Amino acid sequence: MPDSTAAEKPPTVARGKPVVPVNARRIVVVVWLAYSVAVLGISILPSEAVPKFLMFGWDKIANAIAYLASLLADDTVYTYPIIGWDKIAHASAFLGLGALTVPVMLHRKQWITLTVGYGLAIAVLSEWLQSYAPGRTPSTADVAADLIGTGTAVIVSILWLRLFGRAFASHGKQTRA
Repeated sequence: MPDSTAAEKPPTVARGKPVVPVNARRIVVVVWLAYSVAVLGISILPSEAVPKFLMFGWDKIANAIAYLASLLADDTVYTYPIIGWDKIAHASAFLGLGALTVPVMLHRKQWITLTVGYGLAIAVLSEWLQSYAPGRTPSTADVAADLIGTGTAVIVSILWLRLFGRAFASHGKQTRA
């Protein structure tokens, strides 16, 4: 008598990692590539053409952090941002890029190196492209902020895999009664 649950079994596990359905993997790769192109596209826009919604108050957040830090430090009140909105925007954009790069690279042995390397390559390329955009200047501080965002995504991914990786790996295993 054939097993009626055979068609309902979850995907098997290869090398301790769950198998991602082909269609889902294709969607992730397409979104990853589109996001990469968007990051590069925004980086080559002239400074006055950057959409205002992308700068939705990072300067106010940075000023609030500077003010709160000055309250803890001494009597001097600082009104300039410790970190400019653009560095926070860079780190946030590359946090997203890193978060999308991890599932694309996760099946490879050196996924951490590949993810950080991809983030570095996109960061350097975007800064190089900025040298040709009117009103934009390349900055090594931007590359550093980009790497902080990518590194944060990798660290969160490592923690996620340590916390929930066993649950994903055991998802395809069947117990015998």
